[in-house]
Amino acid sequence: MKATLSDRVLLLLTIKEPGAKIDFKHIFEKVSRDVKLAIPEPDLQRELEQMMKDGLVRVSEGVYYVTDGGRKLIKTLLPEIGEDLNLSYRRVLVAKDYYERIAEYILPFLRDRPVSIIKIFSDDADPIRRVKPLFVRYARYKPKPIFIRIDSKEDLMRYVDDHALDYVPYVHSFDMKEPS
Repeated sequence: MKATLSDRVLLLLTIKEPGAKIDFKHIFEKVSRDVKLAIPEPDLQRELEQMMKDGLVRVSEGVYYVTDGGRKLIKTLLPEIGEDLNLSYRRVLVAKDYYERIAEYILPFLRDRPVSIIKIFSDDADPIRRVKPLFVRYARYKPKPIFIRIDSKEDLMRYVDDHALDYVPYVHSFDMKEPS
Protein backbone atom coordinates (compact mmCIF):
# COMPACT_ATOMS: atom_id res chain seq x y z
CA MET A 1 0.00 0.00 0.00
CA LYS A 2 1.38 3.41 -0.95
CA ALA A 3 1.10 6.54 1.18
CA THR A 4 -1.52 9.02 0.03
CA LEU A 5 -1.56 12.79 0.19
CA SER A 6 -3.84 12.62 3.24
CA ASP A 7 -1.39 10.24 4.97
CA ARG A 8 1.38 12.82 4.50
CA VAL A 9 -0.80 15.60 5.90
CA LEU A 10 -1.89 13.51 8.88
CA LEU A 11 1.70 12.61 9.78
CA LEU A 12 2.80 16.25 9.51
CA LEU A 13 -0.03 17.42 11.76
CA THR A 14 0.37 14.54 14.24
CA ILE A 15 4.03 15.27 15.03
CA LYS A 16 3.25 18.84 16.04
CA GLU A 17 2.85 19.66 19.71
CA PRO A 18 -0.65 19.16 21.12
CA GLY A 19 -2.98 21.94 20.08
CA ALA A 20 -0.68 23.16 17.28
CA LYS A 21 -2.46 24.62 14.31
CA ILE A 22 -0.72 24.72 10.93
CA ASP A 23 -1.51 27.02 8.04
CA PHE A 24 -2.14 25.86 4.48
CA LYS A 25 1.14 27.29 3.19
CA HIS A 26 3.19 25.26 5.68
CA ILE A 27 1.29 22.05 4.84
CA PHE A 28 1.72 22.73 1.13
CA GLU A 29 5.48 23.34 1.44
CA LYS A 30 6.21 20.26 3.54
CA VAL A 31 4.06 17.85 1.55
CA SER A 32 5.42 19.16 -1.77
CA ARG A 33 8.98 18.76 -0.49
CA ASP A 34 8.35 15.19 0.57
CA VAL A 35 6.91 14.11 -2.78
CA LYS A 36 9.52 16.19 -4.65
CA LEU A 37 6.96 17.99 -6.78
CA ALA A 38 4.61 20.88 -6.38
CA ILE A 39 1.19 19.47 -5.72
CA PRO A 40 -1.46 21.72 -7.24
CA GLU A 41 -2.88 23.84 -4.42
CA PRO A 42 -6.49 23.07 -5.40
CA ASP A 43 -5.73 19.32 -5.09
CA LEU A 44 -4.37 19.80 -1.58
CA GLN A 45 -7.34 22.00 -0.67
CA ARG A 46 -9.77 19.32 -1.90
CA GLU A 47 -7.89 16.66 0.08
CA LEU A 48 -8.05 18.77 3.25
CA GLU A 49 -11.79 19.31 2.74
CA GLN A 50 -12.31 15.56 2.38
CA MET A 51 -10.22 14.94 5.50
CA MET A 52 -12.45 17.40 7.38
CA LYS A 53 -15.57 15.56 6.17
CA ASP A 54 -14.00 12.29 7.34
CA GLY A 55 -13.32 13.79 10.78
CA LEU A 56 -9.53 13.48 10.51
CA VAL A 57 -8.68 17.19 10.41
CA ARG A 58 -10.32 20.37 11.64
CA VAL A 59 -9.82 23.98 10.57
CA SER A 60 -10.14 27.06 12.75
CA GLU A 61 -9.54 30.59 11.49
CA GLY A 62 -7.64 29.29 8.47
CA VAL A 63 -5.30 26.93 10.33
CA TYR A 64 -5.50 23.14 10.47
CA TYR A 65 -5.07 20.60 13.25
CA VAL A 66 -5.40 16.86 13.51
CA THR A 67 -8.26 15.21 15.40
CA ASP A 68 -7.89 12.24 17.72
CA GLY A 69 -9.32 10.10 14.93
CA GLY A 70 -6.71 11.35 12.47
CA ARG A 71 -3.94 10.77 15.01
CA LYS A 72 -5.16 7.22 15.62
CA LEU A 73 -5.49 6.48 11.90
CA ILE A 74 -1.94 7.50 10.98
CA LYS A 75 -0.51 5.42 13.83
CA THR A 76 -2.53 2.43 12.57
CA LEU A 77 -1.37 2.91 8.97
CA LEU A 78 2.30 3.57 9.74
CA PRO A 79 3.44 -0.08 9.70
CA GLU A 80 2.01 -0.49 6.17
CA ILE A 81 2.94 2.84 4.58
CA GLY A 82 5.77 4.14 6.75
CA GLU A 83 8.50 3.51 4.21
CA ASP A 84 6.81 6.04 1.88
CA LEU A 85 6.65 8.79 4.51
CA ASN A 86 9.12 11.35 5.85
CA LEU A 87 11.69 9.56 8.04
CA SER A 88 12.22 12.36 10.56
CA TYR A 89 8.45 12.65 11.06
CA ARG A 90 8.14 8.90 11.59
CA ARG A 91 10.93 8.96 14.16
CA VAL A 92 9.42 11.91 16.01
CA LEU A 93 6.04 10.16 16.13
CA VAL A 94 7.61 7.02 17.61
CA ALA A 95 9.65 9.14 20.06
CA LYS A 96 6.51 10.93 21.29
CA ASP A 97 4.96 7.61 22.32
CA TYR A 98 8.24 6.22 23.66
CA TYR A 99 9.18 9.19 25.86
CA GLU A 100 5.61 9.50 27.09
CA ARG A 101 5.91 5.94 28.43
CA ILE A 102 9.45 6.11 29.85
CA ALA A 103 9.61 9.70 31.12
CA GLU A 104 9.45 8.73 34.79
CA TYR A 105 12.41 6.38 34.32
CA ILE A 106 14.66 8.78 32.39
CA LEU A 107 13.94 11.98 34.34
CA PRO A 108 16.13 11.09 37.35
CA PHE A 109 19.10 11.05 34.94
CA LEU A 110 18.19 14.39 33.34
CA ARG A 111 17.06 16.46 36.35
CA ASP A 112 19.31 19.11 37.91
CA ARG A 113 22.06 18.83 35.32
CA PRO A 114 22.86 20.31 31.92
CA VAL A 115 21.63 18.18 29.03
CA SER A 116 22.68 18.19 25.40
CA ILE A 117 20.19 16.98 22.83
CA ILE A 118 20.22 15.67 19.31
CA LYS A 119 17.43 16.87 17.07
CA ILE A 120 16.59 15.38 13.72
CA PHE A 121 15.19 17.16 10.70
CA SER A 122 14.27 16.17 7.17
CA ASP A 123 17.19 15.73 4.81
CA ASP A 124 16.80 18.20 1.96
CA ALA A 125 17.89 15.74 -0.72
CA ASP A 126 15.91 12.71 0.54
CA PRO A 127 13.36 13.45 3.30
CA ILE A 128 11.78 10.01 2.97
CA ARG A 129 14.88 7.93 3.73
CA ARG A 130 17.37 10.26 5.44
CA VAL A 131 17.53 12.72 8.33
CA LYS A 132 19.81 15.60 9.28
CA PRO A 133 20.90 15.36 12.92
CA LEU A 134 21.72 18.52 14.86
CA PHE A 135 23.64 18.45 18.15
CA VAL A 136 22.35 21.17 20.50
CA ARG A 137 24.20 22.10 23.67
CA TYR A 138 22.49 25.32 24.75
CA ALA A 139 18.88 26.43 25.12
CA ARG A 140 19.96 30.03 24.42
CA TYR A 141 23.23 31.57 23.28
CA LYS A 142 22.65 35.23 24.12
CA PRO A 143 23.39 37.16 26.24
CA LYS A 144 25.47 34.19 27.39
CA PRO A 145 25.09 30.44 26.82
CA ILE A 146 22.34 28.90 28.91
CA PHE A 147 22.39 25.13 29.20
CA ILE A 148 19.38 23.00 28.38
CA ARG A 149 17.51 21.93 31.50
CA ILE A 150 14.98 19.10 31.63
CA ASP A 151 13.39 18.80 35.07
CA SER A 152 9.90 17.56 34.26
CA LYS A 153 7.94 15.38 31.87
CA GLU A 154 6.54 18.57 30.31
CA ASP A 155 10.09 19.84 29.62
CA LEU A 156 11.03 16.50 28.07
CA MET A 157 7.95 16.32 25.85
CA ARG A 158 8.41 19.94 24.73
CA TYR A 159 11.85 18.99 23.41
CA VAL A 160 10.46 15.84 21.74
CA ASP A 161 7.85 18.04 20.05
CA ASP A 162 10.79 20.12 18.80
CA HIS A 163 12.33 16.99 17.20
CA ALA A 164 14.80 16.15 20.01
CA LEU A 165 15.20 12.39 20.11
CA ASP A 166 18.44 11.78 22.00
CA TYR A 167 19.41 13.19 25.38
CA VAL A 168 22.95 13.37 26.74
CA PRO A 169 22.98 14.36 30.43
CA TYR A 170 26.17 15.79 31.90
CA VAL A 171 27.79 13.90 34.77
CA HIS A 172 27.88 16.98 37.00
CA SER A 173 24.95 19.05 38.18
CA PHE A 174 24.38 22.76 37.59
CA ASP A 175 25.91 23.77 40.89
CA MET A 176 29.21 21.95 40.31
CA LYS A 177 32.11 23.48 38.39
CA GLU A 178 33.41 20.06 37.32
CA PRO A 179 32.52 16.38 37.72
CA SER A 180 33.31 14.92 41.13
